[in-house]
Amino acid sequence: MPEVRAELSVFVSDPIVVDESLFALWLSGLSAKDAAEARKGKESEPEVSDHILLLDTIQQFSTFAMLEQYLQHPSKLETQTIFQIAPESRQMLLRKYYSYDAAVIREFIGKKLTSRNRKDLDDVSEKTRIPIRSCRRQFDNVKRIFRAVEDLEGSLFANVCKEFLLPESLARKYACFAFISDCRFETGKKRLAYLTLDDFIYCANEMIQNWTYGMQVHEQTGEPGIDLDRQFLHFLADLKGELGDKDVLEQYRNAMKPLLVEAIPGSQFRLMDTNVKSFFKTLLKIGEGLVHSKDLKDFFSDIVEKFVEPCRGQEIKKESVECFLRLSLKVSRQLPPLRQTLEAQTVFERYMTTVQCCILRVY
Repeated sequence: MPEVRAELSVFVSDPIVVDESLFALWLSGLSAKDAAEARKGKESEPEVSDHILLLDTIQQFSTFAMLEQYLQHPSKLETQTIFQIAPESRQMLLRKYYSYDAAVIREFIGKKLTSRNRKDLDDVSEKTRIPIRSCRRQFDNVKRIFRAVEDLEGSLFANVCKEFLLPESLARKYACFAFISDCRFETGKKRLAYLTLDDFIYCANEMIQNWTYGMQVHEQTGEPGIDLDRQFLHFLADLKGELGDKDVLEQYRNAMKPLLVEAIPGSQFRLMDTNVKSFFKTLLKIGEGLVHSKDLKDFFSDIVEKFVEPCRGQEIKKESVECFLRLSLKVSRQLPPLRQTLEAQTVFERYMTTVQCCILRVY
């Protein structure tokens, strides 16, 4: 019997040690030369010649560049065999790679994630003073996550966690970015310039929780969690006609007045009492428009222009606005259109609870 021989090629390597501070310099978009300069004189760095420090930086930057294809597709990072990476190092790499600068994301949040807008990142880089390579990484990360989860069924937040293996807090923020991109919310108007990225994240999270099909796939439609609940929006639009009826509005005003007298001090009460019907009608009008894509896009602009700015213009305090919104929801439950069915109450509460959170956040 002839002898059978098998030839095997075996490659053995030590687990790579990732210098977290150097990885951060690479992510920031610095060149290897500039990163080497930044390393000079730091206590954590060995005392070596400038030439050796530059060569080491170039070598590690090269490793990071090879790792990038796996960081862009995290499931492959776990299964690839080229680099031995400890689990804690993998988590750090992903957490750092998907970190972001709020000033950069704020510039393009809500815009279409197209190649044309990517070309405009030179302006973003100049405005924020963040190197262009870092701006592109952040833009591409948001686009990649949005593309990956937009057609998936189920919880938007859970899908981001599953597909990109990110920490929960970071995954939730990217879920909000994906939601804002999907709804095409207008965020760049001058009157919205004072709003921070965290303001939009907060409001988007409230909408995801209350206005989409929720954290689970909708039982009847099977729609993914990124989509707004269309049935809810249509029902809300219909409610505007009923709650905006002249007689119903008068009942609302009569019920609100004694509650406002008790809850809001003198001059503030007079200001709020004068506007109570018009403010309520404004909220109804904004809710009615959410079923239309154009009006939905202008949601933030509408609540600032049509509600927040008029209140500020009359020097109505935030505490008074909060009281008005809370009491409006309470009184609305007793109005005939909402008293008739539990579904009507539920729909209006879903809307008002979220609008209240958003208005108070941006006030």
